Amino acid sequence: MRDLVHRLVDLEDGLEVVGVASNGQEVLDQAASLSPDAIVLDLGLPQIDGEVALRELRSKLPDAHIIVLSGQASALIQPRLLEEGADAVIEKDSAYPSWQEDLMARLRLGRHGG
Repeated sequence: MRDLVHRLVDLEDGLEVVGVASNGQEVLDQAASLSPDAIVLDLGLPQIDGEVALRELRSKLPDAHIIVLSGQASALIQPRLLEEGADAVIEKDSAYPSWQEDLMARLRLGRHGG
């Protein structure tokens, strides 16, 4: 999943991947050192749960645009994740290519301060 998201972002003018993490602790460490404008956060992270990482990211990077990818039914957890600081929640198991198009649209929106 990380490689796919990386390739999608690389194809978009004006967007650049500055960090890739394989677990929740790496997400927090890289976010602290890189201060990215946007973060694509997978909920299914080892070491530190994605929801815990989300809360931590939002408190430390209040201006970052955080997009959560979830393998769960987003409609069931989306309200809680939005309350915890996500700017958007995308169900990654939804039909191809709709989730990918949604992700890129959200990243473009975040790039323009939306």
